[in-house]
Amino acid sequence: MSGRMITAAVSAAAMVAVAWAVSADAAELDTIATGLHNPRALAVDPEGTLYVAESGLGAGNGHGAVAPGIGLTGAITEIRRPESEHPHAHRVVTGLASVASARGEVTGPDGIAVRDDQMYVIETESRTVQFKNLLLDSNAVADAQLDAVEQFGQLLKVSPREEEGGRDEGGRRRFQTLAAVGDIDYAWTDDNQGAPFAPTGQFPDANPYSVLALSGHQY
Repeated sequence: MSGRMITAAVSAAAMVAVAWAVSADAAELDTIATGLHNPRALAVDPEGTLYVAESGLGAGNGHGAVAPGIGLTGAITEIRRPESEHPHAHRVVTGLASVASARGEVTGPDGIAVRDDQMYVIETESRTVQFKNLLLDSNAVADAQLDAVEQFGQLLKVSPREEEGGRDEGGRRRFQTLAAVGDIDYAWTDDNQGAPFAPTGQFPDANPYSVLALSGHQY
């Protein structure tokens, strides 16, 4: 791709803005996967396999359109040989928590990292937030909704390899919960609602959005 990169640094705010000036006919785009449900994040393993975190369809059935509410329609798609002429994409993890608003905004698995044959996924919001929402919206809560609520705000670990890892009775890959990041965030913002730095009307809140996996540590 030909073009000219312009970089401007603003020292006071410690920010860097990057803009590309590229002619319209110079850009080339290749589609390597279709049918993704609200993709949010990417990760590449040492072998070059690409993983996509999909926030899902909220309370939808996993195949059609977005439906408002909480469901287990989040997923992770694996794309093998993404640089080839015939990349192969298929979902390797399903049954992840997803929530959609009445306006069709969807969030769920928001961040992903792969290291040492393990996949780390961060879920949005927190269990506290979503359980409160369920109680406000309905007197009866379905088991699937409770299963989804338990995932919100969690850092999850799962093997991306099809031949590894157990599955539950519904055929979904089992995963391990490592930390309740969203619950910790929510509690901290609740304690600091009156702090000078607290955004007006925002606290308490939680929205973990990305994960970095290093040797022995996840951030």
